[in-house]
Amino acid sequence: YAVAGSLDVLMQLQGQPATLTGIQQAVIKLSDLQASIGDLRPALNGTLNYAAGRVNGEKLKIDLGGQLLILDLEATKLLSTLPFVQLSISSDKLNLDSLFPPPKEPSPPAVAVEAAKNTTGKAVVGAPNPNQYEPLILPVEGRVRVQVSQLLYRGLLLEKVQGEALLQAGRFSLDGLTAQLAGGAANLTAEAELAQARIPLRGQLRLDGIDLRVLSDAMLPAAQGSISGSLVADSTFSGQGQAENFLDSLTVSGNFDLKDGEIKGSPLLGEISLFLTNPELELLGFSRFYGNYGLKGKQGTIDAKLESRRAFFVPKGSFSLDGPLNLSLETRISPEMMAKSGVGGKGLELLKDDKGWSLLPLKVTGSYRKPHLFLDSAGLKQQLKKGVAEELGRQLQKQLGGADTEGDPGKSMQKLLDGTLNKLFGN
Repeated sequence: YAVAGSLDVLMQLQGQPATLTGIQQAVIKLSDLQASIGDLRPALNGTLNYAAGRVNGEKLKIDLGGQLLILDLEATKLLSTLPFVQLSISSDKLNLDSLFPPPKEPSPPAVAVEAAKNTTGKAVVGAPNPNQYEPLILPVEGRVRVQVSQLLYRGLLLEKVQGEALLQAGRFSLDGLTAQLAGGAANLTAEAELAQARIPLRGQLRLDGIDLRVLSDAMLPAAQGSISGSLVADSTFSGQGQAENFLDSLTVSGNFDLKDGEIKGSPLLGEISLFLTNPELELLGFSRFYGNYGLKGKQGTIDAKLESRRAFFVPKGSFSLDGPLNLSLETRISPEMMAKSGVGGKGLELLKDDKGWSLLPLKVTGSYRKPHLFLDSAGLKQQLKKGVAEELGRQLQKQLGGADTEGDPGKSMQKLLDGTLNKLFGN
């Protein structure tokens, strides 16, 4: 750890000074006390006071390469088998990007796991055994309060960051970690059962009024500028902290509501624009994109709606984070967009709603980067049947409208209509 710095200690001793019980009082002054922790070398300055199994220190200063943390500390029950520590950490500005730059190479644990794999399927000496996990029993309990005025992470500025965490009775809980970011606010709560094998964890995350362009540009720089809008989202999650692969153990469900945004560069929009031979659909502004989603491991589901002046989309089905898509995509294209497309013919007249929007029941397979788009035959048949029914209804209404009104003309029209549709489409 390459410890450096100085300590000034003043103690009042009684009885056996070699034990903590022999120390009646103590004052410890820390002057530029340094130690190497990974790539960090924090320096601690301040004064600690000890009396009757209790330590406290106010306004301790931790220098992290020019970034200053203020620490208030109180530790009680030091003479017991389970001390309790309370920390209050505050900072005006904290840049996590400079403290923890992204690794350029895979971390040692990931390399170790890869090295432990054996293509023969036989056990490898030293490889982790996913069936042997033990509870995490810590010899301390405590509470931590954090307050940071400005925090920078991956280029994203978070303001008024504050929260409280409690470690007690084998449970870790994070109570309302809040922050203002990207024009909105975030609130995270979580808890983990450290005293149970595999460490079950669960929590909730709420995003309110987040500018999605700012958030996605920071978190997904490769997709910079691909989506925007004001996001409100609620998610619940659960998993296992000691899982061999945390993502495989993760279950997430929630809802989202994205308003007044834009999508561009999406492979799916690219396929739709090719399908309709209309390049204008590669960039889609929308008034609202909302729905529900679920994720278990790498497998997910979605049931959503996107509303735009150019098109309406209703994606529904399943997807994989690293594999296939299986979505139905009910699509409505505005008359303006259809007029600019290379798709036409009298058949499409039967695939319109009462406002003249073209209705296209589509299916999406393939993957996110290479989606495959085609007409859903079952949905197409249903929509054509509906379109034919409406057109035949209009024609029959004209004929029956001038006929004798005795009996029920509506029933007569429905009978003729049903017979015609059965001949076209079957039962």
